[in-house]
Amino acid sequence: MSQEKRPRGRPRKYETNAERKKAYRERKKAERIELEKRVVKLEKQLEKTDHEVASKKITSDPILSLTFNEIMKTDTEILQTYVTSLKKELGDSLSLYSPLSIIIENIIGSLEPIVSTRSLKISPNQIISLQVDKQIDEFEESLKQLTLLHIIELELGHRENDSIEDYELEILERRIDELEKEVVKKKEIKVSSKIITNER
Repeated sequence: MSQEKRPRGRPRKYETNAERKKAYRERKKAERIELEKRVVKLEKQLEKTDHEVASKKITSDPILSLTFNEIMKTDTEILQTYVTSLKKELGDSLSLYSPLSIIIENIIGSLEPIVSTRSLKISPNQIISLQVDKQIDEFEESLKQLTLLHIIELELGHRENDSIEDYELEILERRIDELEKEVVKKKEIKVSSKIITNER
């Protein structure tokens, strides 16, 4: 009896190349799904962190957390204090121009065509991209404040117009009242003069 020779090495896991390729594709697919799950999880963590940072900024300045409803319900005097506070915070940046020009102007001392290191507001050893990030943050803050300032001023403007309209309506109502009284008087005079002529 002849004994069957056993093949050398590890036994084959897959019978054919097609099976091996299929298993490889399935492994890669599973890896991809796992990686996508990790990406989603990390994105959610980042979103949460960003939200926490944003809400910390908002709570540090209560004006930034105002809603349209709150602005409309807030007393006029308080709104005027908000306007003063925002204008003080914004300083000279009450008008909004190109974000790029603001960022560049804040990093570079002058906007001359040839820029020497002497005109830079940052040291030559500082990382420019970090400075740009800082300027963008400051610009975004100004943009929020400026938007709120315009919305509050619009609301105050509407209130002023409403009070003018109310005053004008009041004048018209008084005039109508006076005219109605006058009409009644004239009718009474007319009626009394008819009675007098009839009696004669």
